[in-house]
Amino acid sequence: MKLQRGIVLFVALIALVLLSVASIALVRSFGAGASIAGNVAFKQAATQAGDIGVELAFNALKTNILPSKMDINIPLQYFALMQVDDLNGVPKNIDWGKYPCFGTSADPTQPTVVCDDESTYRVQYVIDRQCESAGGVLPVTNIEKQCIIGPGDDIGSHRAGNVVFSSPPSVFYRVTVNVRGPRKTSSIVQASIAF
Repeated sequence: MKLQRGIVLFVALIALVLLSVASIALVRSFGAGASIAGNVAFKQAATQAGDIGVELAFNALKTNILPSKMDINIPLQYFALMQVDDLNGVPKNIDWGKYPCFGTSADPTQPTVVCDDESTYRVQYVIDRQCESAGGVLPVTNIEKQCIIGPGDDIGSHRAGNVVFSSPPSVFYRVTVNVRGPRKTSSIVQASIAF
């Protein structure tokens, strides 16, 4: 009878350890990929929820601000003059911790939601009229010189030789929306609205 030295057992154990390490690495890489995909999905959902903030701001402009409060700053909602931007183009003086949060319904009568509730998406917005005034003095007296405006609509007949009428120019308003969601997701969305 020959003496066995157990070298095959030793090689088999090393192969088993290598296979275990490889399988652990595979499971971890799959988990990291799934985590990254989940984070991207949350970020995209937050960006899409920014549309709700734009819609809420549009409704506030149309129903509350433009009829009577165009030249008045409304705390935590509206600035009558253009705000100074940071390097990312977001107004500097906004403390999002003070602004009300809304849910993901575009209904302008929806109640505010708790800003610290991380189980859902929360939308905050601020509007600043794209007008400047020397020394920040209100009201804006010359819309065409102090504001960023768009051309008025041509109305009337377009037949050669007929008079073409123009509506007054539109003033631009910048809407900045902050969206926060699950897993500390955050997104800033901006839109321009002309009235």
